[in-house]
Amino acid sequence: MIQIYSILLTAYIEPDVQDTSLKSDETVGFLEKGDSLCDQGDYWEAIQFYDRALELEKNEVIFNNKGVALDALREHEKAIDAYNKATEINEYYFTGWYNLANSYRYNGDYKKAIDTYDRAISLKPEDDGPYFDKAYTYIAMGNRRKAIKTADKALKNSSTDHEWLLMRKAEILEEAGRNKKSLRLYDQVLEKEPDNLEALKRKGDVLLVIGDFQNAIDVYDSFLYRYTDDEEVWNNKGYALFSMGFYEESKICYQKAIDISQEYSPALYNIGYLHHTLGEYEEAIEYYRRASKIDSENEILWNNLGNALYNMDRYDESIPFFVKSIEVNPDYTIAWNNIGNALDKLGNYEESIYYHRKALEIQPDFDYALYALSLPLAKTGKIDEALEKIDLALDLNPEYEQAWYSKAKILNMDDKKDEALEALDEAIDLDPDFGKAWELRGDILEELKKYESSMRAYERALTGYQIHYNSYDDMKYLHKKGSLLEKLGRFEDACEVYEHIIERDEKNLLAMIKKTEMLIEMERYRDAVIESNKYLEQFENEKLYILRGEGFEGLENTKKALESYRKASELDGENARIVLARLLGDKGDIDEALDVLQTANYEEKLLKANLLLEKEEYENAKDVFRDLVFEDEKDIRALYGLGKTLYHLKEYKKASKLMDKCIGIDEEFEPAWLLKSKIYKELGKSKKALEYAKIAKSIAVEYEEAEDLIVDIEESI
Repeated sequence: MIQIYSILLTAYIEPDVQDTSLKSDETVGFLEKGDSLCDQGDYWEAIQFYDRALELEKNEVIFNNKGVALDALREHEKAIDAYNKATEINEYYFTGWYNLANSYRYNGDYKKAIDTYDRAISLKPEDDGPYFDKAYTYIAMGNRRKAIKTADKALKNSSTDHEWLLMRKAEILEEAGRNKKSLRLYDQVLEKEPDNLEALKRKGDVLLVIGDFQNAIDVYDSFLYRYTDDEEVWNNKGYALFSMGFYEESKICYQKAIDISQEYSPALYNIGYLHHTLGEYEEAIEYYRRASKIDSENEILWNNLGNALYNMDRYDESIPFFVKSIEVNPDYTIAWNNIGNALDKLGNYEESIYYHRKALEIQPDFDYALYALSLPLAKTGKIDEALEKIDLALDLNPEYEQAWYSKAKILNMDDKKDEALEALDEAIDLDPDFGKAWELRGDILEELKKYESSMRAYERALTGYQIHYNSYDDMKYLHKKGSLLEKLGRFEDACEVYEHIIERDEKNLLAMIKKTEMLIEMERYRDAVIESNKYLEQFENEKLYILRGEGFEGLENTKKALESYRKASELDGENARIVLARLLGDKGDIDEALDVLQTANYEEKLLKANLLLEKEEYENAKDVFRDLVFEDEKDIRALYGLGKTLYHLKEYKKASKLMDKCIGIDEEFEPAWLLKSKIYKELGKSKKALEYAKIAKSIAVEYEEAEDLIVDIEESI
């Protein structure tokens, strides 16, 4: 599977070379030599000089700069150790704290990163850097709201140029998926600074991401009118043109980027991808090879280089590049599976089986690997296991026509021709232009001496090959495009993409589900009900019933919503049980809701515990919440639920400790502050109770329960 190259933007930490406290010229010399090597990218050599400096003197700047080099080498644990030593020497060393926070972020220790950014901010509140990097950390944690609030604090506190800060906030909004808001900020900047090239570039990039290709091109042209030597802008303009189907114009832009920088791998990759898309595999391979010399750590690049060779039937040559992909990312199941495919084509069936099984060890529900595994199994005489694997693949994805086709091939090998034809019917129903399926159908019909039918099948095969291979990758692209638009919050555009897929493949259940989901997201509940009803005429599908129920809920038709959820639950899905029980609970039918739920699933147990709490069966609720906390001691929902239950059982100290844990996980989790306030009120500590209630109110300004509690406490004091 070919994927478009994406550019990774990385923030590099600059070493802090300002220090006048070093005791000897020899130490200064080693430090300066290390810094020079670090600037050149010779990080291991730089570290050797930093270590020699540290043998002479333990100094915060030397430890800091060693940490910078280690971070550049992705040795984040060692970098963290170096920064900690720097801050131990000088607890007021802003740069050390800031770099330590960034290193925690690179290492995935987001909670520690947040705390450490706060330490850096306390030392230098006018510096916007820690605010914005803290915001990026919240993005990585999935907390977009806090990310945006943190960026707002930077705007409020920083002494940096206002337009620069607006741009930084716009970047945060991009990361948070708020692209329209980020565009407005870039426009604000450009209104005051029309020649701000960075703002122009970033605006074009946002338009590119959201799929507004023509406007992106217009913005890039405005940039290039002012400055022509930016390879990234030429590359991105090329990608916009490529996305609109203007391949020759796209190629010119990619070449412009390469002319500016021969080492710019994204443009090299993209021009290779363009050739790959057009079936010009030799040219694609040439550019992929050039890109790989620069960007050797890109598993997708190596895999696609192998794909180009595979598409030319050069299977033995493709394998080393799939292997390269795995060396970069050992969990890249696509490459593992592709090795199996190539070995299968070469007739090395036992080896092929090994690689497909390896892919499935990493990803057991990899339906493509299950279907691919079935072929060499069948060729080695393991027909029963082959059919078992292909049926598993179809259980996971009954809409996969290639799997139905492969099942037909296996059944035909087992001389089960009628069953093979049935499997081909399924494949052809899913894709009426499936050339290979029509061809196999023709072969089987010919063997059965049904010659006229066989000839018609061959004619359809010819038509199918002409159409199918021009559109097959495009269908995959459309699904990907729809998924990305959904992530970007562009639900209307995503809906149009899924609608387009359905127009081309009226049996595409996934697109039906996704289109209906988009209608729900846009609160077009009536349309969601209409669409789900239409699709349910074709498919008895749990998810479609759930979506229809959500549509009815949006229309405030609880009776119809319950009917839909009950139909979904009859298909024995845990998601259906949860939505059904949740709505029953909302209606006050708690006993019936509890009867619906099972307890093998974490989310069902969590809902059960909350229903028991609502029913005031506190001891039973406590037992379930305790089990949940034992399973996941960092789940704030379970911790809060247990604390609330203990509060009702008047176990106030235990409840308070649990609220402290909740606040430790998320200090802006206002329900925990409010419950803490209630606990202190019950303990007769009104001042503390009032303090915590006000904190809850400050986090959520329109928190009516907090307002009422504040009034109640103030009246009692």
